[in-house]
Amino acid sequence: MSASEGYQLIQRLGTGVGGAVYLAETGSGQVAIRQFESKSVPNSESWRAERERFLEAGRQMLGLSHPRVVTVLEVIDEAGEAFVAMEYVSGQTLEAALAGARFTPAQADGILTQVATALDYAHAHGVVHGDLKPSNIFLIGKDAKVSDFAISPRARQSQYRPVPASLVHGYLSPEHLRDRTSIDARSDQYSLAVIAYQMYTGQSPYGKNVVDLPSAILIAPVLPPSEVDRRLPSSLDEPLLKALNRDPNQRYASCMRLVALLGAGLITQPEAASRRLSKSIYAVAIALLLLLLALLWFWRNKPPVPTVAKSPAPNPVVAVVPHPTPPVQTLPPKIVPEAKKTGTGPIVSHAPKKPKVGGEPPVVGRAVVGHPPVHKLPPADDPPPVQVDPTAAQGFTIDILSRGTHRIESGSSFRADDPELGELGHGDLSALINFEGQHMPPGRLTLVWTIDGVVMDSHPAVLKRMIEYGNEPSPGTYKIMLKSNGRVVQTFTFRITP
Repeated sequence: MSASEGYQLIQRLGTGVGGAVYLAETGSGQVAIRQFESKSVPNSESWRAERERFLEAGRQMLGLSHPRVVTVLEVIDEAGEAFVAMEYVSGQTLEAALAGARFTPAQADGILTQVATALDYAHAHGVVHGDLKPSNIFLIGKDAKVSDFAISPRARQSQYRPVPASLVHGYLSPEHLRDRTSIDARSDQYSLAVIAYQMYTGQSPYGKNVVDLPSAILIAPVLPPSEVDRRLPSSLDEPLLKALNRDPNQRYASCMRLVALLGAGLITQPEAASRRLSKSIYAVAIALLLLLLALLWFWRNKPPVPTVAKSPAPNPVVAVVPHPTPPVQTLPPKIVPEAKKTGTGPIVSHAPKKPKVGGEPPVVGRAVVGHPPVHKLPPADDPPPVQVDPTAAQGFTIDILSRGTHRIESGSSFRADDPELGELGHGDLSALINFEGQHMPPGRLTLVWTIDGVVMDSHPAVLKRMIEYGNEPSPGTYKIMLKSNGRVVQTFTFRITP
C-alpha cells in the first residue's frame, strides 16, 4: 500500500488468521489496516473464494455504526490486494487485561454489558461476529469496543466442514466444531458466556490445563461458577450454564438478556455471607426477646407504691350568676404565603382568637380550601422541566431498548413509520439501569415513564435487570425518570412522531 492511495504504512501491529494489521497514517490521522492473507495458492479457486469472503466481511462492517463497535472506514479491492481500513484504537485488549489481573464482579458486569450491546446491535443488522474472543475487545477507560466482525476465517459460514484443529481456541462455540454453516447470533452468545465465566472465576469453563480442547468444547462438563469460586453467588450459575448449553436452541434470545440476568445475580450476596448474616440476625432477635421478658417480669413484680389518705375537702358553694353569652367572633381570613402553596390552590385559614378572662373561648372558624387552579399541560415538544438531584445523579445511567436488542439514543426523535427506525416505536420497550459511581445512594429506586408530561407507567427499579414498559408505544415525547426516595436522579428523553 502506497502513499498515493492515501495511506502510509508506519508499523506492523500484529497478525492473526484474518491477516496482518498495520498502523497507517492519513491526512486526517492514524488508522488500522488489516491485509488479506491466505495459506492457499495465490489465484487458486480457494484463494479467490477466501479473498472474496474477506472483502464481503469488510463491506458488512461498513454498515455498522455504533459507539461500542470499531468503525470500518474503507474496503480496498485493487490490483489483487485486499485491505480493510478501520479506526485505530490504542486501548488495551481484554486479553491483556485478563492476563494481568482479576476483575471484580462489578467491573466484569460493566464490560459485558457494553459488549452485549455491540453484539445485539450487529445481530439486528444481520452481522454475526463468529470469532469473539478477548483479543477482539478493546478497553478504553471504562468503555469497551468490539472489532473484527465476520472477518475471521473461523466466522466464514460457507463451508460445511468444521474449523480446523489448528485454528481452534477456547472461546469458540460447539457449532464451530460441527458445521460452520450453523454459526449464528447464538454462537456469539456462547463465546460471550465463556468470556464472562473467565472474568468471574479466573479460568475457562472447561477447567485448567485442557489437553484436548475440541473434545472439551463438545462434551466436557461445566462446573457452576459458584463451585469454582465460593465467593460468587449461586444466582450466576443458571444464566451462565444456560448460555453455555451445547444446544443453541436452549440459549437466550439475545446477549443483553444473558448479561441482564448476570447483573441481577450479582446483586445477591454470596450464600456464605447470607448464612453469617442470618445467624447474626437470629442472635440479635434472641437477645432482644430475653431483654423484653426481663422487663416484663420486673414490671409485674415491682412493689406497690404506698399512698397517703387525704381528708375530703368540703364542697364549696358556688353562686351561679347568669350572664349573656358573647357573640361568636371570627377573624378575617389569612392567606398562606405563596411559598407555602402545595399545588392545590391557596389555603384559607382562620387564626384562633385569644379567650377573654372570665368568658368562654370564641368559636374558631373552620378552614376553607379554595378550588385548585387549572394547569394546562405544555405542548408535546416542550415537556415540563424535571429537577434532577445533582449529587445523587452521578453514576446512574438509563438504557432504553426496543424488543430487547434495538437501543434507542437519548434525545433522539424518529417517526413511527420510518423505514429504518420505525420498528423502535412498534416493539416492546424496556429499560436497563446501571450505576457506575463510587457510592450508591441509599433508598428505593423507582422508574417512571411519562408521555407529554403524563405518567403512563411506574415500576420499582432494580439495577442490571430489564424493566418492561407496561403500555404499547405511542407517538409523543417520552421522558423516563429514575427516582431515589422520590428524588429524580437521572432522566432519559426521546420522541416518537406520528
